[in-house]
Amino acid sequence: MNRKIEKEIIRLVDDDEDQRRALRFLLEAAGYEVRDYPSGRDFLVNDEPSVPGCAILDLQMPEMDGLTLLTIMREREYRVPVVFLSAHGDIPSTVEAMKKGSLDFLEKPVDSQKLCQLLSDILKKDRVTRKAGMEPEEAKKLFLKLSPRRQEIAKLISKGLLKREVAERLNINLKTVEAHCQFIYSQLNVHSVVELSSIICGAELSQD
Repeated sequence: MNRKIEKEIIRLVDDDEDQRRALRFLLEAAGYEVRDYPSGRDFLVNDEPSVPGCAILDLQMPEMDGLTLLTIMREREYRVPVVFLSAHGDIPSTVEAMKKGSLDFLEKPVDSQKLCQLLSDILKKDRVTRKAGMEPEEAKKLFLKLSPRRQEIAKLISKGLLKREVAERLNINLKTVEAHCQFIYSQLNVHSVVELSSIICGAELSQD
């Protein structure tokens, strides 16, 4: 499954070079675009906050630990979700991380399957959140890129109709509907009916 439809970056911040290499190899093999940083300072200087994705932070690092980095990220209004990794995880640190906005806390050595599933879930939720926060005029502009027929199909799909039901209602072939849906999802850069509905609702609001 190609996860690079939209530019989403997984940031790895860990002073352990071997750990960074291993995680980068794992995540790139899973289809993610990855950038790694040896320290919190390097991350803050070189990262692009406007690019969506997720940040994976090591809790225990010299100079600037993970909790301090997370605090600075929130002060700078970083909107990317955060996951903590640590070989030294304990309950107080976990609680503090959660209070500061960390979504999850995984201990080293990392379970690769668990990490990939966690990232998949986090990114899906983040996409929905970002789509829901889209300005109505922006949503309208995006939606109007579709042809009238595709707009019609998108609206029916967003209302919960199955592709088969859309085909019957519009008196067209099911394969034609499937082809249109594939184009709609790609053009609007959405991955679910929920995301599609968010854009359509925004587009309709801009007309009020």
